[in-house]
Amino acid sequence: MVTPPWDIIPKSGPLKCTDTSIIYEKSNVRYNDYHGKALTTVNSLTLESAIFTENLHLAHELAYLLILSKSGKKMDLRGFHKIHAMGVQINHTNVVLIAPSKGGKSTLFMRLLAHPTSQMISDDTPVIDVSGTVHPFPLRLGLEEGSFIPEYINKDSIYLLNRRKFGTKLLIPIEALGRSIAQSSNAKRTILIAGKRTERKVPRILRVGAIRMFPRVFISMIIGIGLPMILEYFFESGTNDIIKRVKIILSRTRAGFMLMMKSEKYFFEMSNDIDANESALLNFLKSS
Repeated sequence: MVTPPWDIIPKSGPLKCTDTSIIYEKSNVRYNDYHGKALTTVNSLTLESAIFTENLHLAHELAYLLILSKSGKKMDLRGFHKIHAMGVQINHTNVVLIAPSKGGKSTLFMRLLAHPTSQMISDDTPVIDVSGTVHPFPLRLGLEEGSFIPEYINKDSIYLLNRRKFGTKLLIPIEALGRSIAQSSNAKRTILIAGKRTERKVPRILRVGAIRMFPRVFISMIIGIGLPMILEYFFESGTNDIIKRVKIILSRTRAGFMLMMKSEKYFFEMSNDIDANESALLNFLKSS
């Protein structure tokens, strides 16, 4: 780890201040001062980046989010958009579950992968193209400390990450899951589910129309709330970037609309019983 070279920060003053960082910019280079804990630089033309910090966990977190931010923008501009959801493919059916953060997506993802015909799409960010097709985008699995780990997972590969605002997380490489990655061409249908924890003792899955599903797609993909990224590196300065943002919003809207049109749409009123939620979802998939 390296002590941040604070003297390289432009003397002209910050471009913007947020609760996480102080942002500076000069000659196509953006400087992020994470309130004295880290300094990052990114050249918007060459995409060369550097992270300076004495905190290994912070370096890990910033590198991960910076890569996802910059690559995610490139994907957006090419018509491939992430949605904050869980996705698995079971018996040639894509199951995409939208739920809020800490809404049980990762737990259901692990449990569904325990079944023999399950393949990975993504724990957190399936990709949707402008035709509404679902593509895999598997990343390491992140769980809250103390979470239940199924027997099929190689526990020797699990490691810890202490995050700035959200505490310690267990990280599981996709190789440790021992499951294959789904192929978008193998899917015969897609089921889009909006999940929500409720006080119900018995979970319930209800068919809904596009009008009821649209707000969830709007929040999770078009706006992108919950997607892993650093906004200060996704949004750049200048008129050219404003045009790019408009293009991205329009493309995400088209992809979200096509996803809804091509999918069977359901609301999943989940209980606080993880086993009951898993059983309800599997029984639904078997009968549908």
